[in-house]
Amino acid sequence: MTTYKLTLLCLGLAAILFAGCGDETPPAVPDSGGGDGDTDGDTDGDTDGDTDGDTDGDTDGDTDGDTDGDTDGDTDGDTDGDTDGDTDGDTDGDSDSLNCAGGRYDSSADLCWQHPKLSKEYNWKQATSYCDELDLGGNTNWRLPTHKEFSDLLGNCKNDDGTEVCTSCEDNPKCKELFGADASSYDPNWTKTSEGTGTGVAWTGSFSGLIEWFDAASDYQARCVHKGK
Repeated sequence: MTTYKLTLLCLGLAAILFAGCGDETPPAVPDSGGGDGDTDGDTDGDTDGDTDGDTDGDTDGDTDGDTDGDTDGDTDGDTDGDTDGDTDGDTDGDSDSLNCAGGRYDSSADLCWQHPKLSKEYNWKQATSYCDELDLGGNTNWRLPTHKEFSDLLGNCKNDDGTEVCTSCEDNPKCKELFGADASSYDPNWTKTSEGTGTGVAWTGSFSGLIEWFDAASDYQARCVHKGK
């Protein structure tokens, strides 16, 4: 009889233990309103509080932590990794696609302008020889620009009693992009165009917007050009 009672007691304890060992369901994580199972209040399934699907805390859909939509970590909207707004990967603020052999390339005229120019002054004959003999950027086809080439570079030229008044380089987006800080250099530069045969005068161009003639014996600067890149 004692053995029978012990058996019943053991069976009773086993039943109690079995009843307490069922699967436990963990408490539900409260959803803050997005319906996506996280707690950030949006609907994209991450935890950063926006709806772009990444975890960087901005709203542009990439993972670099800025808001410009590219992946380079700066804020200028290109992917070159600098902040100057162009796409060439350096920090000088110009586009290297404008470079040419020895200078800066004006595609509208298919003309390479020497840049930077030599800060030296010449009379007109010396300036002509300087450009004709220049070997720069692997190119030996340099020359002085013509009157027309200089006026076309500046644009919107109007004759004012023998002087052409054009848009200044600083106010011309193309010219300013080509020459950067030099756009504010207002020194006259010789052109190859003389004012008649034997008159002793020749035309100059200045980034100030003035195309005017001077005595060919005067000393001014020269910015040479060559065709093509």
